[in-house]
Amino acid sequence: MLGANENDTTKKNTLFIDAEKLVVLRLIRYGGNGKEEAWFNNHKKFGKAWSETLVTFFINHALYQKEEYFNCIANGKVNNAIFDPYNFIAEQ
Repeated sequence: MLGANENDTTKKNTLFIDAEKLVVLRLIRYGGNGKEEAWFNNHKKFGKAWSETLVTFFINHALYQKEEYFNCIANGKVNNAIFDPYNFIAEQ
């Protein structure tokens, strides 16, 4: 755990890390919107590294967004054109 001690995470930005896999499990952040929290779950090994396949976001304890990742692969080929913003400009 980074940012707070084990007994008190109240009003302190905190990052929870799995020490064995070295992956983020949870984060808590306090800001203008109040308490923002993210849970990183269903960690799976892809190649030599771990990655979460389920992320859940909360703002002030209310569910805000849920992301689920599937068909993940390690070291796959990526078409660099997907990073070119000109490919996303609508025709006039």
